[in-house]
Amino acid sequence: MAGDLRNIQLVLNLAQRADPAVLAYFFAAFGGDPIQYMQTLAQKQAGEQAAVAQQQIQQAQQQAQQAADTAARRNSLTTMITSGHDFQGFEIRAYHGFISAETVIGMGMFSGLSASVSNLTGNESDRFTSKLEDTKSVVLDRLRERALKMGANAIIGVDLDYTLFAQALLGVIASGTAVLIVPANTVAPAVGI
Repeated sequence: MAGDLRNIQLVLNLAQRADPAVLAYFFAAFGGDPIQYMQTLAQKQAGEQAAVAQQQIQQAQQQAQQAADTAARRNSLTTMITSGHDFQGFEIRAYHGFISAETVIGMGMFSGLSASVSNLTGNESDRFTSKLEDTKSVVLDRLRERALKMGANAIIGVDLDYTLFAQALLGVIASGTAVLIVPANTVAPAVGI
């Protein structure tokens, strides 16, 4: 591309200073019509600029999505949850309703085999325990995200239910009530105004 730009500049300089015979000689040396040569160079440069612009747009979109994901994770981590019906030191200002989140994961042949061996020996199955912990974390994160979308900052009455489907799929369901809480003894703006 740098060579093409030098050629375009050279052509423009020649066109401004030289007589038509010098221009015709220059283009004959490059084997073609001067107008077609200029159009080809301009199209090539425009195509390269469009490709660069498209890459920049895609990078900006990816960065924006990453920033939104990070903000959602940060907000979901600050969403308080409890299996109880209140938070000490906080008042419930608004109830946003019942929410639930669920996920189903495959246990895998080796996890099942490991669990069977642990069952026979009376030991804890590390793989099965790890799967349960990971699945619980995923479903609670989804519950927090749904609460945030409803305008809540906490969830009360959280309940976790586990179910086994076809001896190889583990389902985890989390449910609760999405609420808006504020520190006790503070004045907060009325909800819905």
